[in-house]
Amino acid sequence: EKPRSRGPAAPAVKAGPPAPAPSKAATRAAERGAQKAAAREEQAAALAPRAVPGTPGLEQTCDTIGVLAPIVNLIASLEVAEALKLLSGHPEALTGRLISCDIWSGRMQSLRVARNPECRACAKQDFTFLNGQAQPHVTLCGRDSVQIHETGRAMDLHALKLRLTSVVDDVRQNDFLLRFRVAPYEMTVFADGRAILKGTKDPAVARSLYARYIGA
Repeated sequence: EKPRSRGPAAPAVKAGPPAPAPSKAATRAAERGAQKAAAREEQAAALAPRAVPGTPGLEQTCDTIGVLAPIVNLIASLEVAEALKLLSGHPEALTGRLISCDIWSGRMQSLRVARNPECRACAKQDFTFLNGQAQPHVTLCGRDSVQIHETGRAMDLHALKLRLTSVVDDVRQNDFLLRFRVAPYEMTVFADGRAILKGTKDPAVARSLYARYIGA
């Protein structure tokens, strides 16, 4: 039996010279790029409140943390300008960026942030607040009292107490409810988000006070 031919031998591969180590300038540039990317991610997280974990059931409001009055006019002007672009039929002129304004330091910045594909508003076009579905349902509850049935939000009552102590009177809290006074009203908030406002029969007053001290 004839031996099988193995074919021509593969040419030997010669190892080339080792790759040159990156220069110090290139290393510093890469580090600066990584730092800038991390900073952009941090800024985007800071500017997108819904993406940042917070205290369950609570929202910061002007009445509980305060607001510097001039920022209201500035933000309103920016929003009106964007609305006019839509109303005049020029959606292509929309800024399309996330804008942050620090009125105290005079610093403004804008970031182009990728849309969250799960965002209820910008991706799914589900405008709950505009449709009024987020408004708490209210009923009259006994004499001079209105109950707000906002049962879809779990409350951290202790965190709410800490936040309200400096802005309302007579804050009392246990494991099941929190009670405070805003003369001439008294509000009782339960751990499941429900609240009873004593001192009025007007549902609008109840909604307003709930939004001011608990959140919309």
